[in-house]
Amino acid sequence: MANKKNKLKKIGIVTIYGNNNYGNKLQNYAIEKIYINHGFTVKTIRYKNYYTNNFVKNIIISIIEIRNYKKNRVFYNFSNQYLNLSKKKFDFNKNGIWDYLNTFDFVSVGSDQVWNDAYLSQKMLDYFLLNGVEAEKRIASAPSIGGDRISNKDKFKEELRKFKKLSCREKENIEELKQLANKEVVHLMDPTLAISKKEWENLLLNSKLKFKNKYIFEFILGSSDTNFCKNELKNIDIINVLNKNDFHYFSGPIEFIDLIKNAELIITDSFHCTVFSIIFRKNFVVLNRDTHNMGNRIKNLLEYFSIPCNDKNIYIPSKIVDYDKKIRLIRESWSKYIETIN
Repeated sequence: MANKKNKLKKIGIVTIYGNNNYGNKLQNYAIEKIYINHGFTVKTIRYKNYYTNNFVKNIIISIIEIRNYKKNRVFYNFSNQYLNLSKKKFDFNKNGIWDYLNTFDFVSVGSDQVWNDAYLSQKMLDYFLLNGVEAEKRIASAPSIGGDRISNKDKFKEELRKFKKLSCREKENIEELKQLANKEVVHLMDPTLAISKKEWENLLLNSKLKFKNKYIFEFILGSSDTNFCKNELKNIDIINVLNKNDFHYFSGPIEFIDLIKNAELIITDSFHCTVFSIIFRKNFVVLNRDTHNMGNRIKNLLEYFSIPCNDKNIYIPSKIVDYDKKIRLIRESWSKYIETIN
């Protein structure tokens, strides 16, 4: 429900921008919708390139982007059609970004792994900690640390204490952030869970897909073996949008959700693929993904919905106890948090 007092308030959205990551684009769409639904006007800030601390990695990223031009174009089109974007694409090697951000009433950082300081250059870390934004304008909207601990504690301690409102996506990081910030930190779950299933279904009206045959949707970001489940389901198609030889390789974020919604079974080690499997109450298998501490995020998600899991492969039935109540509590937490912004 929109808060009338916020109708003229403008929020700048600071999040990871420009890559062809399904979860990133969909959380960006969701965070915009949440603020719009509460009466704000929004603008997602565009910037040039995504810098890491490693020169060689930066070169590799550039090469990959050139090779993936056609697929990147699909994500570019989604961003331009469904996100509210800044006209200018800012360069972190030049001035101007802070002056622009301070024209907003508030600046919201999150969601996604914007506080995963193990993989951010100093300039990107400054950006995601809103280093040059006026203190009374800084809002943290479920940012994720991504790992178990923060490395740059002194930097976080200095900047977090300037925030007007603080929240975090992972429950296990709340206490550390509280100690660094010396103020309250609210636990908010991923924004993709905070807009209604109906809103996602409305977005799917724009999907270009038509389904004729039954299929399993496979979305594996790590190197897990999936043969154990494929052998149980003979004579059924496997769709894998990460496989360049798959017809659906050039699917965009909307088609990604549609493929989950209409699958017989989802096999994944992805956090956001798991999120949408839960939203549409699908049967899915979650595989362990030990790299980059990704497993904890999914484990916490499953625990919240009281979905049984174990240390190996996890088979999940689609029925979730008190699903509507749990979703309602997530949305209420977001509403309560946003309605205190003034």
